[in-house]
Amino acid sequence: MWDAIKPETKEMLKGGFFEAMKNCQNKDIVHKLANLLVEIQGAMFEEDESVWNELLTLVFQFVNSEVTLHVDAALNIFNGLFSYIIDHLNKYKQDLLNIFR
Repeated sequence: MWDAIKPETKEMLKGGFFEAMKNCQNKDIVHKLANLLVEIQGAMFEEDESVWNELLTLVFQFVNSEVTLHVDAALNIFNGLFSYIIDHLNKYKQDLLNIFR
């Protein structure tokens, strides 16, 4: 279904999902949004590898957040990303080591 959507609509939806992640306070919904973003980014990765940069930026913001829900969501996203982009994540190896310390 994602492939059938126009590129500008994809960007609008992705931006809306990112905003929802930042503002939502419900743990179940945040986890569902995190899983959804991983799946969408996985589908978009085939088209453009740079798509992960936006998601990784959000994840790095969440990991450094004082909001426990955001940290938990970031770890959930990392978990989902590993199956898609382990080679891409190697570029951020030092940052990831610092985060997990």
